[in-house]
Amino acid sequence: MSANLFSVKIEGITNSTTTESLREAFSKFGNVGDVHIPKDSNTREPRGFAFVRFTEQSSLASAIDSMNNRDLDGSTITVTEAGQRRERNSDRGSGKY
Repeated sequence: MSANLFSVKIEGITNSTTTESLREAFSKFGNVGDVHIPKDSNTREPRGFAFVRFTEQSSLASAIDSMNNRDLDGSTITVTEAGQRRERNSDRGSGKY
């Protein structure tokens, strides 16, 4: 069975942010199918961003509208649709999950 999931990218998370805290914060917008916090391959520390995937597209829009530029675990986060690129000085990858 293949499920379509709709991803948001959360930038600006702290090292204390967990998959559980992200699931709790974002589940109020819909059913969360998956949470992923990428880690540095050398230090195993979180890289400062995460992905939350929803089972419904409407949940994605609600999460972006409600959580973008909000505080999470003491840090202001930026929430965008995964795959959309913010304006940056360097091109370091696709940004897709």
